Amino acid sequence: MSAALEVGMQRFATVTVPRTPPQAGAPLVPLRSTLPAQIDQTNVRTLTDDEVLHLLEDHARRVIENDALLIAPVEIFFLPRAAIKMKHGAQPGGLLPTMNAEALFLEGWVAEKVTHHQIPKMATIAKVLGPQYGVLKTRSRAANRKSKS
Repeated sequence: MSAALEVGMQRFATVTVPRTPPQAGAPLVPLRSTLPAQIDQTNVRTLTDDEVLHLLEDHARRVIENDALLIAPVEIFFLPRAAIKMKHGAQPGGLLPTMNAEALFLEGWVAEKVTHHQIPKMATIAKVLGPQYGVLKTRSRAANRKSKS
């Protein structure tokens, strides 16, 4: 279990507490980051969840302060993850009977995994992933028939 300290809009993954109390009103200063000098496809998976969160929060800060474009809307970012989860569960008999039931399940699954961001709602998931659900459901039915014969 990891712990973090949140102060205002800042989140500190590592906090050092001195033996003597700081002066009243002294700001909290995060420790030097352990991030690699350059992040690319070869080392991005070595980042901790807290380091990834720090990068995402810094990107959001830059968007606000510099009037930059957000890399991707959060809802779009999570929909591919929901699609992968749906595909992963598409073993014979693994999909729920209707797209709405599957979309409701995926909405709950994303909500369990993402606590501080807006998540896609059932209707959006059903609209975006409906065609893929249909293909997976057809394949699942075909696999069921094949295994029974």
